[in-house]
Amino acid sequence: MMENTDNMKHCLTLDERKCLRISGVTAVDDYNDSEIHAVTVCGRLLIKGEKLNIETLDLSLGELVLGGAVSVLAYSDDVQTKSVFKRLFSQ
Repeated sequence: MMENTDNMKHCLTLDERKCLRISGVTAVDDYNDSEIHAVTVCGRLLIKGEKLNIETLDLSLGELVLGGAVSVLAYSDDVQTKSVFKRLFSQ
């Protein structure tokens, strides 16, 4: 069952580059100890670092907590998904 993301807020809290708490997470597409690919209500989020580990993932609440040495946080729009929807609904 898909959660309603209309009222979900997105927030990041990074504590000493070792503990990252994220709200507004709708999915985690891929992860390993050096990269985590998350989908948030504000776009795709790439997290890079060393010894990254997911401590908590609760998609019903939209929460992700991870540990490790965080070095990069990068957002991107979901261009591929938008273009698919655009093609489906264009006349």
